[in-house]
Amino acid sequence: MVESREKAAILAEVRYEYSGAIENEAERIIGWLERWEAAAQAEIDGHCDELMRKLDEQTRKCATAMERRDAYRERWLRVKDECDRLESQVRQLEGDLKGARKSRDHWQQVAGKHSTEIQRLKRELKAERELARMWPRFDDGAPVRVGDLLNAESGEGHAEGIEFRPDGCVIHTERVNRFIAYGTMLKRPSLKAADGQPIEVGQTLYGGDGQAWEVRNVEHGEKYPVYAVGADPENSYELKKLKPEWLTHEKPDSIRAIKVDLNSEVFDKDADELIGVSAGFLQGIVERLEKLEAKGAE
Repeated sequence: MVESREKAAILAEVRYEYSGAIENEAERIIGWLERWEAAAQAEIDGHCDELMRKLDEQTRKCATAMERRDAYRERWLRVKDECDRLESQVRQLEGDLKGARKSRDHWQQVAGKHSTEIQRLKRELKAERELARMWPRFDDGAPVRVGDLLNAESGEGHAEGIEFRPDGCVIHTERVNRFIAYGTMLKRPSLKAADGQPIEVGQTLYGGDGQAWEVRNVEHGEKYPVYAVGADPENSYELKKLKPEWLTHEKPDSIRAIKVDLNSEVFDKDADELIGVSAGFLQGIVERLEKLEAKGAE
């Protein structure tokens, strides 16, 4: 117990003797720590300012890079769209090319199949041209056809067939066979009416019923070769085709026509009585009756 009190007294004395020195040392250490803290804080603030400056610089660089990235991306999208469009066109052109090749192959096959037929047609065309060159023709350039009248005066009559030979052709007619050298032109015989006179364009001819017709054209070799229109103004018709044997150059006469003329010249309808006529008129009536009698008219 006594020792413990002594120790405590000794410690108290020691603490009293060194308390000043300890406080001074503690103040010195605290001052050093404060200076060190200030220096460290200043250094840290400097580093922070530098880092903030670098961060701002990098941020600006990043913003510029992002702008460039966006511009490059937009340009890339435009290029991609253009590439897609061109690719679509290429696919369409490839399809068109495929169809064209298919069509070409098809028509080549068709041409191959028909080449023989084309060659045959060319040979036939060549033969037809040669035949056309050899074919006999009239002086108006029209070819001689079966049924055409060659020369009624010489007895040749109508063409019934044509035979080709090395130096010319033979036209078979109703009575004779006529040899024609190649290149020789035949004179076209004129069509003749029922009265035996030739038919010419511009003439006025008469049908069996007395109708007058003006000839507008003559087409040789046709079944109805005379083209004519009604010549009477009050009885005009559209263009009609007529046979030569239906027509005459003089108006045909008949008992009925003579009766009509007699009634109009001898009898006065208004006065209901007969009138005088000239001897010439009566002589004309007699001559008409004699002609009708000679033709067998009743």
